[in-house]
Amino acid sequence: MSKTKIEWCVNSDRTHGDTWNPVQGCKTNPPCPYCYARKIALRFNMNFDETRINQKAWDDGMAKYCKTKKSKTIFIGSMSDIFGSWSWTNDNNQEISYPIVPKKIVRDCYEINRIRKESGKDEHVFLFLTKNPKAYMKLDAETITNNMYFGVTLEHFQDVKAKDMLKVIGKFGLNAFVSFEPILEYNKISQDTKDLVRNCSFYILGYETNNGKVIPPQGENRLFFDTLERVLVPLNDNVFIKDSILSINSRETQEILLETCRNLPWL
Repeated sequence: MSKTKIEWCVNSDRTHGDTWNPVQGCKTNPPCPYCYARKIALRFNMNFDETRINQKAWDDGMAKYCKTKKSKTIFIGSMSDIFGSWSWTNDNNQEISYPIVPKKIVRDCYEINRIRKESGKDEHVFLFLTKNPKAYMKLDAETITNNMYFGVTLEHFQDVKAKDMLKVIGKFGLNAFVSFEPILEYNKISQDTKDLVRNCSFYILGYETNNGKVIPPQGENRLFFDTLERVLVPLNDNVFIKDSILSINSRETQEILLETCRNLPWL
């Protein structure tokens, strides 16, 4: 549990939000070449391919977030994909099968806010993000609340996972968001992606970075503005532009984007 510099994880007063990692590791195959979490794990000699439950972090998070005076925005699983379709190993080296762990995490977030509400405290905002949106279909509907936002990562505008996420919205009517980060390719936007953008609470746009260097898809930045202005904003103007895109534009353009494209529904 710690404050985060992730730009879209901010509290309602615009201060830095928190990340909470009750589990760690990822078995996405093949591994994402741009994954920042894997790079951090390697720096600290962690085995990122081993998916483990960090029970102390889980228990400490439950205790902390039930008691904090102010409400926070909390991104769950910045060092993992908690909705990945694999098992998790606990402290006793027992394997916990899918989808028990993600369902338990969401239920515990529900319990935290229930306890806070009963004690007269403001509820937290919980953010979840996955490349496996099909896992959301296995959640318990009664644990999903308006203070939770369920996201999907799409790498381009024809990603088939958009269709899976639309089914999730259709089933639960939950708060959804899309993370187009990193945008690896500009291509024609599929109808499923358009429908998803139209029906989500907000969406994020960001470029790949490597050691501080921004890598626009195929070297194109002009296409970003064309896509943003002609297609995306007319569908949904709740867009959040990340620093990776801001940084390679003029100061004037940055000011315009900061004014118009940093929209989050809980602010």
